[in-house]
Amino acid sequence: MGSTSAKIASALVIYLMAIRSRAELLTFLALFLLIFIVFFALFSQLLGVPLWWIFRGLPLLSTRAEPLNVTVAPGPYSVGDRIPVTVRAAVGGYPMENASVAVYRDGELMYSVLTNSAGQAVIRYPGETTVIIISKEGYFTETRVLPEIPRAWVRNKYVARVFSAIAAFVILYLAVYRRATYWEGAQGCSRSPRRR
Repeated sequence: MGSTSAKIASALVIYLMAIRSRAELLTFLALFLLIFIVFFALFSQLLGVPLWWIFRGLPLLSTRAEPLNVTVAPGPYSVGDRIPVTVRAAVGGYPMENASVAVYRDGELMYSVLTNSAGQAVIRYPGETTVIIISKEGYFTETRVLPEIPRAWVRNKYVARVFSAIAAFVILYLAVYRRATYWEGAQGCSRSPRRR
């Protein structure tokens, strides 16, 4: 194990020494990040963690949106319980009228309601893990999970991160090792005397 990690470290050092410009370094880092994200999404799905939960809160579509402050009555909940949801602007704290409160179960939309002038809506708990997505034009979309985020999602998110980092490292190591081996061979050829 020690010699393998020494080989990996030496290949990485040789590769990094071979980088001659910022563009190559940025390319290396961009490739690592791209491979990491792809494998993170893949491993997350394989481990049963929904992508919407992992990438929640990312302002992908709008950079001018404002945050919402969402309050959901605390559990425990029973099937059919009425659960009040209050939506307010995070800045200023005023109630958000006509905000959409959509209720999902197993990835399918069950129903949606709009908030009233006090920023309140009431939903009925359908059971199991229920996702509430609160949205309003001009504001970031908020997501809540009832009764709570399953512990397996949290655990598997970290497992997926570890596997993704390992996969990205292995793929880049193979690329680095090939380039480092080629670079060492090219230097060795230039130093060896010519045969006739």
